[in-house]
Amino acid sequence: MYQKILVPLDGSSVPEETIPNALELCHLSKGMLTLVRVIPSATQPPALYSMTNAETWFTRQRQRQAEAEGYLAEIAARPELAEADPRRLAIAGVTDQSLLTLIEQGAFDILGDDHS
Repeated sequence: MYQKILVPLDGSSVPEETIPNALELCHLSKGMLTLVRVIPSATQPPALYSMTNAETWFTRQRQRQAEAEGYLAEIAARPELAEADPRRLAIAGVTDQSLLTLIEQGAFDILGDDHS
């Protein structure tokens, strides 16, 4: 049975629709639920010769990280998720590649999907 369930969220309501199914699976398997938000980088890191651009880029990345962590905390605080006590994971990267890497590393058994 699936023990490590990953639910990727992007801040919109569509992926959140997978949460009830993931919760049911988590309950049935007595598994662990993890909510993940992949933070895409808006642009490539600036060249090293421009400290102002580099500082702006790093500041924006930190803001995005904080926003993602706040979003996941809000989702995890929902009453229906209280019993599952989901892990929260906010990572930077390309969404598809980052999720695939997590799965290939054996960190998760199943991935929640918002597509029919």
